[in-house]
Amino acid sequence: MAGRGGVDKSKIWDGVVPPECSPDPSKIYRLNARLQWEPALEPLHHDIDDKKTCGVGPGMSFANAAKERMGVVGLVPCAVGETAIKEWGRGTPLYENMVKRAATAVQDGADEIKALLWYQGESDALMQHDAES
Repeated sequence: MAGRGGVDKSKIWDGVVPPECSPDPSKIYRLNARLQWEPALEPLHHDIDDKKTCGVGPGMSFANAAKERMGVVGLVPCAVGETAIKEWGRGTPLYENMVKRAATAVQDGADEIKALLWYQGESDALMQHDAES
């Protein structure tokens, strides 16, 4: 979810942004790591998942589709790559950060959270037990 599209084996992002992920600075915003709104552009998680190289993910294409129905879209990136679902349980640092960021978004003028986009996979697919649960 943090976006690794266009990141090569040397961990360098190629900077290519597909048309469906193009920014729309008048309608799509992101809550940055400092909890401030700014126009959204790829990579969306560059200051959130800051220990890894981020590239293109599904967030901007989702926002571009949603803006057609909702008008202005505020994205609240929270993803941290290579984390297992159990690391996002209630009371964990990842969970608490996500809740804090969501609460800030609502406080700052969003009337409500209308959608949640979650992608979970690779870290929970390494062990058969984890994949099955």
